Amino acid sequence: MRTTPWCNKNEFRQVYSGLFQTGDRNESVNTLKLWLNRGNCPHSIESTLSLMESLDMTTKGDISQNQKQLLMSIAIIRFVNGLVDPLQQFSFARSIHDLAKQIDLPLKFVQLRHTSTHDNLPSLKVLTQSTIDALDWLRTRYWDVVLSTLEEGNSTVDSMETRLEALNSILTDDSPNESGWTAASNFKPSAIGLLNNKKSNLYL
Repeated sequence: MRTTPWCNKNEFRQVYSGLFQTGDRNESVNTLKLWLNRGNCPHSIESTLSLMESLDMTTKGDISQNQKQLLMSIAIIRFVNGLVDPLQQFSFARSIHDLAKQIDLPLKFVQLRHTSTHDNLPSLKVLTQSTIDALDWLRTRYWDVVLSTLEEGNSTVDSMETRLEALNSILTDDSPNESGWTAASNFKPSAIGLLNNKKSNLYL
């Protein structure tokens, strides 16, 4: 049973590269949509998709500036809410500011969420830069961490395979070695009472 939306490590690496390294992210964005359809998708991935899609909307000329502001504001509101809501585990409500500090989320995102919800929409310039900053926060706090974990796991597997190959080589090697020991697979038992071609003091 799959516990992550990505099929394997290579798929995650490819999506990461498309989103944050190569600059051509259309294919990676489409893969993120596929991950959402697969289910069991972390909030950080959902937010990455919504923030990037809202950012891409700023380059389109067929929607108004107000619509662009609205889309980016919604993406940022959902980004903040999805991070702090799971932390509300007490019988009394804690402030969003306190919850944001708990996960080192810059307070400017909390302030932007409040303004977008209860006041006039922030300017397109402010929203655009804040969206870029939010994506950068997600990259360092989520994507880089997961990628590092996957790479470490892969290194561990490679190391284990290398050790197993070396061990197998030792066990099957019938060539003489400095210690004079013989591979276990080539061991031939000798009669009891003879050790290194000398008579033993043991008479069994």
